[in-house]
Amino acid sequence: MKWFVNYTFSYAPINAKAKELGQWVESFNYTLFPDDLSKDAFIEEARLILDTLNDKYPKTKPFVFDYDDTIAKGPVRLSFSVKDDVKTVSYIDLVKVQKEFRFSEKTNVLPGKKGGLR
Repeated sequence: MKWFVNYTFSYAPINAKAKELGQWVESFNYTLFPDDLSKDAFIEEARLILDTLNDKYPKTKPFVFDYDDTIAKGPVRLSFSVKDDVKTVSYIDLVKVQKEFRFSEKTNVLPGKKGGLR
C-alpha cells in the first residue's frame, strides 16, 4: 500500500526545540511512501528525531510522540506534544493512496467520443 503525507502543521514555536521539530515536520509535506515498510521506517525515524531533540535540549520539557491509526481508511496522524501537557507542537497526516493515474495514448478514452492523438 502506498502512503502520502497529506498535511503537516506546526504551531508557533515555543522554543528552539519546537522550531527545529517544526522544520523537520514541514520538510516532509507532500511526501510519498511507496510501501508500508517505508511508512513504518518513517514513523521510527520520527521517534528517533524526538529522542535526539530531547537529548539536545535537556533543560526543556520533553516532547512525546504518538500516532493514531485506528480508523481503517482514514489518515494516520503523527502527533508531537509536550509531555504531561495538552500542547501539541506539530503533527503529520498520512493517507493511503487510493488510485494512481497514468498517462495513456489510447485513441478513445470515452466510448462514443472522438479524441486522442491523430
